[in-house]
Amino acid sequence: MDKILQLKNVSKYYYSNNQVSAGFSKVSLDLSMGEFVVIVGESGSGKSTLLNVISGLDSYQEGEMYIHGEETSHYGDLDFEEYRKKYIGNIFQNFNLINSYTVYQNVELMMLMNGYKKKEIKERVYAILDEVGLRKFAKQKVSKLSGGQKQRVAIARVLAKDTPIIVADEPTGNLDVESANHVFELLHEISKNKLVVIVTHNYEQVEKYATRKIRMHDGQIIEDEVIKETECKEPYTPKEQKNIRLFSRLRLGLRNTFNLPIKFSLILMVYLLICSSVIAGYSTMAHQDTVDAANGYSYFFNDTSSERVILQKKDGTYFTDEEFESIQNLDNIDYVVKDDVLIDSMMNMYSDNFYFWGSAKSFDAIDLVDIGRLPENDYEIVLYGFENDYYYTDGIDQVLNKSFKLQDNYSGGLLMEDEVTVVGVKLYSMDENPSYRDAAYVSDVVLSKIRQGVYRQYSKITSTFLSQETLSEPWSYFNQVVPSTKVPKGSVYVGEEYLYSCPKGKCAKQKFKVTASNLYYTETLNLKVKGTYNKKTIKKYTGFSDYATYQGAFFVNAEDYSSLFSEQSYQSSVYVKNAREIDATLQLLEDMGYKTLRVQDSLVGAYEGYNQISRIFLVCVYITMGIVLFFIAYFIIQLIYRSRNIYYSTIRILGANKHVAKQLLTIELFTVANLAYFVVFGFIQLLIKGIIELPKVLELIEYLEMKDYVVLYVLICAISLLISNKYGNKLFQKSAMDTYRAEV
Repeated sequence: MDKILQLKNVSKYYYSNNQVSAGFSKVSLDLSMGEFVVIVGESGSGKSTLLNVISGLDSYQEGEMYIHGEETSHYGDLDFEEYRKKYIGNIFQNFNLINSYTVYQNVELMMLMNGYKKKEIKERVYAILDEVGLRKFAKQKVSKLSGGQKQRVAIARVLAKDTPIIVADEPTGNLDVESANHVFELLHEISKNKLVVIVTHNYEQVEKYATRKIRMHDGQIIEDEVIKETECKEPYTPKEQKNIRLFSRLRLGLRNTFNLPIKFSLILMVYLLICSSVIAGYSTMAHQDTVDAANGYSYFFNDTSSERVILQKKDGTYFTDEEFESIQNLDNIDYVVKDDVLIDSMMNMYSDNFYFWGSAKSFDAIDLVDIGRLPENDYEIVLYGFENDYYYTDGIDQVLNKSFKLQDNYSGGLLMEDEVTVVGVKLYSMDENPSYRDAAYVSDVVLSKIRQGVYRQYSKITSTFLSQETLSEPWSYFNQVVPSTKVPKGSVYVGEEYLYSCPKGKCAKQKFKVTASNLYYTETLNLKVKGTYNKKTIKKYTGFSDYATYQGAFFVNAEDYSSLFSEQSYQSSVYVKNAREIDATLQLLEDMGYKTLRVQDSLVGAYEGYNQISRIFLVCVYITMGIVLFFIAYFIIQLIYRSRNIYYSTIRILGANKHVAKQLLTIELFTVANLAYFVVFGFIQLLIKGIIELPKVLELIEYLEMKDYVVLYVLICAISLLISNKYGNKLFQKSAMDTYRAEV
């Protein structure tokens, strides 16, 4: 006979509370293919322990067990898992079926774990169900079957596994006589080509099928009787073992996700809590960053709107109308401010009864007024002011239809010689303009003059005469360049004190250069000296009569002087429609050849040091909350999955190794985590689109960008994998049988 299994002086001991007890000792057996072996004995005799050692569910301490001639005393847990997969088919008294599976799925499970392809499985499963008389129950959940039917499913399962050894511990203990006879008939038929080993208390039921009877008492074999000589029709040939396919793992993992609705709902709720909490914490920090940025201040920019982007051309030249038009046509651009320098250059105008401080804006930005009327000529303006300001309520008569000079707020110099007249007022509320930034809406003509005035106020003026460069200082007219309408174009008058330095005492026709430079450009005038002036001739040549004040000044033509201060725009600002998409807009502008600066990136917090400490503290709080949330979620999932421990221990007993079982657990938890994330993500999109209205929640999440959602997704997946790994390590650190015993 083909000996498949041999035991030589094998002993099994248990250790508990510093005491050693023998499961069985010094057992020697030779078991062959084709045998139907029945092991009997009273409770505690060691028969079930012997069966567990034979099936690889328990290890042994002494002797040697050979499987198909190979020693097993050196086997570890992984080796015994492989042994069970290759050699052992188990039938249990309590069936150990997957109750949430159908009859078909329970049988299919064994073939999936043994690497069969889907197309190979269906025909074989139905053939096996025909063999055990259960084909018509293929789509029935096994939880609804009778005990005899369940045991036939268990037999069908081992037939699908197709191993040489089948072990059964009290396989009919929970069955009636008729069902028990059906089970034994099936096992007897199977034993013709396999080794079947059964443990039972009721030998009479199985007597007519047994080929060998082994009786145990007190851990010893006291009887080993061969009842019938057998001969296996086909000698055993080891089969190539395949691992479960990746697609089959995914299929089982997804099946396990949804086949228990209550369990799925509870796990989904846990992950919804995790996703919501993580997104809430992350969005709160993002929102706080936005608020801090909006509340910051700038040393350079007055309008610090989150929608504002400052532009300069990379080649340093000025903007053309065509370039402004192409910028305006970009998707996320709301409007373009050509005279950007005017946004951050504050001007004022005042009288004995009125004071205004603000920036200049184009008429194009206004179409109606609250007080007065819209302008009708270039030198009429509209003020933009706070609705509760005294000057625009009780004091409106001191403002409306009054004329004023425009001055630079910082230097105090006049921005233009002409006066402007206030003909209208547009009011704003605190909600509309929380920064209380006033403005004056003026014509393009006035804007041009203001721009020139701003450039003039902030340009460094140098003159070069007789090879000597001199800086014009604002506190003295000596060596300062002064415009005059009486000086011919292209000419300059210098003081008579330079006669001594000029060649042969003649300064006329000498070269004279004036340069204006600022942040945006440098402009140069090349002139020729027309002549010299003194106390008697200053008024004749320049129109100025106060010689004592203007002595030493250089008088140039007023138009020449104005040409130093360009009417072109070297710096522009654009305002985007959606600040959340500003990064993509910045990239587009960069690609078009512009240097960009998002104004909010330049802000300094009013309490920046405090904000940094506060942020670090907040991050620590959220990390702590995340850790606490992780362990709470892990604890809840552990409780929910207690009911699944038997499932995972069962598939390990049936031949799946702990690596495969852990992967199935990971797929299941990862699937639920993904569902929870996309449910929350979908809910957020409904909020953003206004389909669901929750203003407070929308306020928190409106500044999250797509990259933030990617980060959050990775974080949720990482948490899911950590929970799965931690729980899996705990669940699978014990042997399959120890885990099973702990749960039943």
